[in-house]
Amino acid sequence: MKAIYTLLILSAVSIFYSCGDEEEVTMNENLVYTVFDISNGNNLNFNVYTQAGTESFTTTSNNFSYTTNTFSATALSGTTFYYMMQLNSTDIYSYNGCIDINARTYLNGNLYENRSYSIGYSNFPNDLCPNSTGISEMYGIIAD
Repeated sequence: MKAIYTLLILSAVSIFYSCGDEEEVTMNENLVYTVFDISNGNNLNFNVYTQAGTESFTTTSNNFSYTTNTFSATALSGTTFYYMMQLNSTDIYSYNGCIDINARTYLNGNLYENRSYSIGYSNFPNDLCPNSTGISEMYGIIAD
């Protein structure tokens, strides 16, 4: 009988020790921002919307670059979080010609997405440029 109790106690102890071998789940900070390179759009006003907030800027040349504020997402490593990015110009309806925009989105300093757009009117108000009057993207990003 003593042997049975000893076996039961050893079994129970080994079960509890095996529960402690689980992998730790890592929560990491993920920093996301976008750089807009704008061509053919001198002296135009733009609005940017991301999870980091709303921003506005004015282009000061035909080759202008703007970096958004950084969005910080704390997420489980390997899971998906979302980053929304929008850009539009309040001056698009009085500007005749396509505005070329390259949007590079970075995750923790590494290039995540690189896309090119052409917005505005090639012949206002009749002919829209290929990407209409603004940019709107939603990315599902795998957390580091």
